[in-house]
Amino acid sequence: MEKPKQFKLNPCAKEFHPVQTPEESRTLFLTLSIGHPLTKDEIVNFFTENWGQVVEDAYFVEESQQGGPPLNGKIIFNSSLVVPMVLNGKNSAKFIVNNRNLYARTLHALARPLE
Repeated sequence: MEKPKQFKLNPCAKEFHPVQTPEESRTLFLTLSIGHPLTKDEIVNFFTENWGQVVEDAYFVEESQQGGPPLNGKIIFNSSLVVPMVLNGKNSAKFIVNNRNLYARTLHALARPLE
């Protein structure tokens, strides 16, 4: 009969309680092209089809200043590890969703001027 394995854990160690990373590290800011709107469902479906069940929520400005469809918003992922996967290690990216442009940037990329 095999002897049970002995583990050397610290009996005085504090109990581990994982915490959610801050929302800003799990968020991408989105910009849509004028005249080429996308719905929240189209955008969430795009990310789900490409990266799995990674979307926690998405918010969009109700309408643009000209009264048209929203031109920007943000998408929040359930993990901060998703952001570099989606952006392929960069600070911003352009996607084609249903033949329409979708631009995504991190909070840090928003602080810098467009190149």
